[in-house]
Amino acid sequence: MMTERIKNLKDFICSFPPEVFSVRAEIITESYKRTEGMPYVLRRAIAFKDIMEGIDIHIGDNEMIVGALSGKARGCQVFPEYDMTFVINEMDGLAQRNTDRFVISEEAKAKLREIYPYWQDKTVAYYASLEMTQEQKDAAASLVYILTSMRSGVGHLVIDYRTFLTRGVKGILEDVKANRTEENADYYDALDITLNAVCDYAKRYAALAESLLEKEENEERRGELAEIARVLKKVPYEPADSFFEAVQSFWIIHLALHLESSGHSMSPGRFDQYMYPFYEKDLQRGLTREQLEETLHFLWLKFFEINKIRDKVSTVAFGGYPMFQNLIVGGIDEDGREVVNDLSYLCLEATRQIALPQPSLSIRWNEKSDKKFLLAALDTVRIGGGMPAMFNDKTLIGNMLAMGYTQKEANDYCIVGCSETTGSGNVEPWLTGGFLNVAKVLELTIFNGFDPVSRREFPFKTGNVEDMSFEEFYGAFKTQLAYYLRLHVKGDDILDAIHGKYVPTPFTSAFLKGCIEKGRDNLNGGAKYNSTTLQMVAVPNVIDAIIAVKKFVYEEKTVSFARLKEALLSNFEGEEYLRNLLKNKSVKYGNDDDRVDLIGKDLVDFLYDEVNKYESPRGGKYRLALYTIASNVLFAKHTGATPDGRKAFDNLADGGVSAGHGRDKLGATALLNSVVKLTPSKMLGSSLLNLRLTPNFLTDENKEKIADLVRTYFKHGGQHIQFNVFDENVLRDAQKNPEKYPTLMVRVAGFSVLFTTIEKALQDDIIERTCQESGGGKW
Repeated sequence: MMTERIKNLKDFICSFPPEVFSVRAEIITESYKRTEGMPYVLRRAIAFKDIMEGIDIHIGDNEMIVGALSGKARGCQVFPEYDMTFVINEMDGLAQRNTDRFVISEEAKAKLREIYPYWQDKTVAYYASLEMTQEQKDAAASLVYILTSMRSGVGHLVIDYRTFLTRGVKGILEDVKANRTEENADYYDALDITLNAVCDYAKRYAALAESLLEKEENEERRGELAEIARVLKKVPYEPADSFFEAVQSFWIIHLALHLESSGHSMSPGRFDQYMYPFYEKDLQRGLTREQLEETLHFLWLKFFEINKIRDKVSTVAFGGYPMFQNLIVGGIDEDGREVVNDLSYLCLEATRQIALPQPSLSIRWNEKSDKKFLLAALDTVRIGGGMPAMFNDKTLIGNMLAMGYTQKEANDYCIVGCSETTGSGNVEPWLTGGFLNVAKVLELTIFNGFDPVSRREFPFKTGNVEDMSFEEFYGAFKTQLAYYLRLHVKGDDILDAIHGKYVPTPFTSAFLKGCIEKGRDNLNGGAKYNSTTLQMVAVPNVIDAIIAVKKFVYEEKTVSFARLKEALLSNFEGEEYLRNLLKNKSVKYGNDDDRVDLIGKDLVDFLYDEVNKYESPRGGKYRLALYTIASNVLFAKHTGATPDGRKAFDNLADGGVSAGHGRDKLGATALLNSVVKLTPSKMLGSSLLNLRLTPNFLTDENKEKIADLVRTYFKHGGQHIQFNVFDENVLRDAQKNPEKYPTLMVRVAGFSVLFTTIEKALQDDIIERTCQESGGGKW
């Protein structure tokens, strides 16, 4: 149960408008000026130490778990080493943006303008601009693809929390000393600097708690402040010995990861597994479940405070202040034993009670799992907000084995960000390396390298489709796909090398297996495993488009390709009859029809083979993924009309393997049957499936049916499923009267947001998704 104290603290945190602070940017600027000429790994370590010593700290009146990115709840910092130009160009309009609005003081603006000249030729974005070809820049500008690490840190990983909590930073420092070599002395010095710095950072909070204690008159609060000071003098340097100590130690490290780099999707991983020994020990000591639950609630509110500023364009694909902190519960342990525990259930309850978008809660499911765990998850789904997402152990463990992990490591997999499969503390996965707009590649195929939207003429040509057979047309499309995949990979490799050279993350690397042993940073191949993931967007639209072309241009000869091209260029102006044929008279993916689904399978097989050809500069293969975040909305704004009957700039399919809006006509079972035909075992980076329900549908009886549906879907190889539960009328009213719905939560793709914080195009995308209802044999 949520206590009155937690309710008040939640209201207090939610009352703050997100604010941008300049403090970190000022500190790192002065630090970098002092360390000119030194190896970058040492410059980064010294800058991290300076940040730990100089960043603002505060302890709120009702807080027990302490630590924040800035002096205010939900505040964020500027990371000039990645890109500062967008901040300078956009900061005067941050409070007026369509989504992800921020306030920023005039003083902070002045400070940022003052330091900007220093960074103009020293950022990741600048170095990338020197190395990218004009064709790569044009492809990115036309939204053929998005490279996601141009303006921010890489993030997207899970550190080895289990080892850290049981050994403390002290134990890691011992490993640094034991593995040190003169050959890699700079790296080991960087580890020593950063690890000691985070412990000093914790002690700053201990000292602050003691200073507040001197002024505090309330005896109960005095006791709390004394406990905060005691714990932060101990952790994270020493191993934790209680649940409260473990949670506070976890939070200091988690926060420091976000202060080292601006990468998001720093995910807690299997929280219920590495935290349960501390939880169980406290219960044995006589603490109540309710006391431990309140500690968990304090942490859940802290997750929500983490924030990040993105450029205006990126907020279309990443709108709603998402931080993608994926916390997963349930599943099996390294030895294959089912390990759902009381903390697993408590995490579900915490998400249900706190009802905020972070952390992004997920569950693991397997045939050994108790059905009551799945039903408890659906109780949390029922409140709305789309959590928890559900992942299939059987398929994902198989995928991990296919990527080269041992059986024990595969059994211990976790999820990062939206739905990305990864190891627990042993990999630099470079997840979300970028998004490829497959529908735009089809457009470039149809118009032989010409982009009708941007009016750019691209150099790669595959010929006039009017002169081709269907097999030649489909082959030309695959050739274009292979070309732009290669162009995308080259861009990713450039960024990979730039991050490794200029912005290594020694603090992060200290918590990843392999780095200390190898004497190398995680962004330079130090982790035990390495990989890069590429996301394919709009595959369902393309499947529908290809089958429509096959039927109406080649088989039935209803329309010539020349006429179809003209119709697409005119956005079907005067061609409503043709558009209706393409949209409504052709079979569509998502309805369990082999005629279209097997084209999808062939396309996924092709993408898998192409992506699998490439290896990153760190070592390790590229991996295929089918998920969108909200890039389908961004890409749609730059993609013309398509042969599936979609008009120019209408939204593309959400999720990744979800059907196009309104196209899955035969219900959930038919949709799931279509999904599993796409060979989820080849989507090694992950896939994402959204299903929409109404609150009235989630009765106790139907909850049992949905649980059975999930179990059957997973038995047949599905990777992931999540349910968005909302009343369309409520969302429509929230669009008109946002002030009435400040905490209305919905699921976008692999993340949840407060509905009123996202732009209207994304709101409409969510509302327009197919609603799976009872009746008509749909289930």
